[in-house]
Amino acid sequence: MDDRSPDALERLAEAVEALPDNVPLRLQLAEAHLAVADYDAARVHYQEALSRGAGASAGLGLARVFYEQGMYMHAPGALDQALVLYESLLDDREGAAKANLMIALILHERGEIGEARERYAKAIAADPYLSDP
Repeated sequence: MDDRSPDALERLAEAVEALPDNVPLRLQLAEAHLAVADYDAARVHYQEALSRGAGASAGLGLARVFYEQGMYMHAPGALDQALVLYESLLDDREGAAKANLMIALILHERGEIGEARERYAKAIAADPYLSDP
């Protein structure tokens, strides 16, 4: 299923409405909203997934919402929010490598090249197959 089509988004939203405690389904809906740059809807579903006990994937997704809002929409404070969220995931085995990678990108954007390199090295050391978003 192409999660980017309006029909697919509508079907996912209906499924989440029918099964609100289904966290994987809610995460799929959040990711679909993020893929079409519907940041407000993506944020709501990532936050709801987190409140229902979702792990690092929801935290990474929520941080990604703020990252994209900061990078592409120049939303004030969004990169700072993304940075805080990514840093909160550094102790999580599932999310630490990706969090370090995204922190490196934010630091690079801010001109903090040395620290960005260190974070990138940590990310790749933890997951050599990790790729840039």
